[in-house]
Amino acid sequence: MSSTAAVGMSQVRSASRWDAEFFVNPYNAYLLTIFSRWGDWVSLASVSSKLTSGQTPLHHDVATGDTPFVTVECVEPLWLDMSKTKRVWEHDARGQLARACVARNDVLITIKRRIGVSCPILDDPDLMAVNQDVVVMTPKPGFRPAFIAAVLNSRVGRFQALRQATEQMNPYLNITALGQLLIPQVDDAVQAKVETIVRKRLELLGQSVQLYREAEAELLDRLGWEELRAQRAELSFVSNLTDTSSVGRADAEFFHPQCARLSARLSERGAQEIGQFCKKPSRGVQPEIAETGEVIVVDSKAVRPLEVEPAVGDRTTRTFYELPRNAKGRVRHGDVLLNSTGRGTLGRAACYQSAAPALCDNHVTILRPDPSVCSPVYLALFLNSPVGLAQSERFQTGSSGQLEIYPEHIQHFLILLPKRKNGSVDMAWQERLAAKVDAATAAQSAAQVKFDEAVRVVEDALAAAATP
Repeated sequence: MSSTAAVGMSQVRSASRWDAEFFVNPYNAYLLTIFSRWGDWVSLASVSSKLTSGQTPLHHDVATGDTPFVTVECVEPLWLDMSKTKRVWEHDARGQLARACVARNDVLITIKRRIGVSCPILDDPDLMAVNQDVVVMTPKPGFRPAFIAAVLNSRVGRFQALRQATEQMNPYLNITALGQLLIPQVDDAVQAKVETIVRKRLELLGQSVQLYREAEAELLDRLGWEELRAQRAELSFVSNLTDTSSVGRADAEFFHPQCARLSARLSERGAQEIGQFCKKPSRGVQPEIAETGEVIVVDSKAVRPLEVEPAVGDRTTRTFYELPRNAKGRVRHGDVLLNSTGRGTLGRAACYQSAAPALCDNHVTILRPDPSVCSPVYLALFLNSPVGLAQSERFQTGSSGQLEIYPEHIQHFLILLPKRKNGSVDMAWQERLAAKVDAATAAQSAAQVKFDEAVRVVEDALAAAATP
């Protein structure tokens, strides 16, 4: 449904904006209501002793260095994901990036693509800088960083940021516009409550990361991954024509000796091809999106290592779900979902552990392992590990435009399934690793509850002003 409105020239001049989206959007009604209910607002710029974005060092590939470099992908709501940081050199961080180095009690805010996502830095970080798409904000006394970040992640913060953003394909929020976002002044007791909740969230997320790392480390150790990785990668090699003909492909990545060494090690330690314990994998279907539908739609963005996280509006109808032609895309509890197209997300996997009906789109492949041979949670862990991703890279096809892994190739992935002395699959070992992943997932879910709680404290404080 389209919306129209007449906007006076005085409004246009006052806002210095000509784009219709600024004046007619889904955010204005909420913002006008909340601003009228709560009278004590201050601009982000006025409560900042520092408000600056970083930069990327000239001629640096950000893949090498000794110092973490924070980009948009690292900044999650009320959490900094250090596993996604890039690298720069210390001399650059202390030199040209010095103004954008991160300190305790700073707030990091995204200003490109993912607009207005923020996290507080509550403990002393090591030396760390940010790139040009992230802002470092240092609050003045009287404003706690956890509270500032919670406000920015709440509806009032997100709606302001989205309204102020420019561009469409790559939304952008400049420093001046960011500084104009309004922050409510509330009692320190409320801010302290938010900070306590945020600290608990960070603690839970730390536990989740640690548990998952332990599970992956035990898997890699049993395979002897570090020994394999230590072997020097050949810069050139020769493959026989008979080899290329037998597999029907001639890409160098597939025949690299490193891949052969990995396959040999996996086979030596009890690996089986996915096709030996899993029916033929199938891709999902192109869904008809109905935001109020009863069925979850799982796309590649929803497939995360710990669980499936679909967006709120990614749904379809029960009628579409039950069409016979869509049966191949239906997801069951215990299915393993594998991203099979795209750059950056290719090969990422998750075990679907919900009872809610779901349908995969055609960028996701469904794997249904025999649980007496391979635990689904363990299978997802393996596919997300460096060993699983190495095989995704080996079997992928296509070029920079669109990468693919086809179901017929996924069947040939080797999965480490160590056996006991009596020759049976060591399910106890798989289940032990799966239990750590489940515990990591539970901690992450508890952390999400804490995020919701922190935002709710902020929004409740503002809503209370309207109560007679």
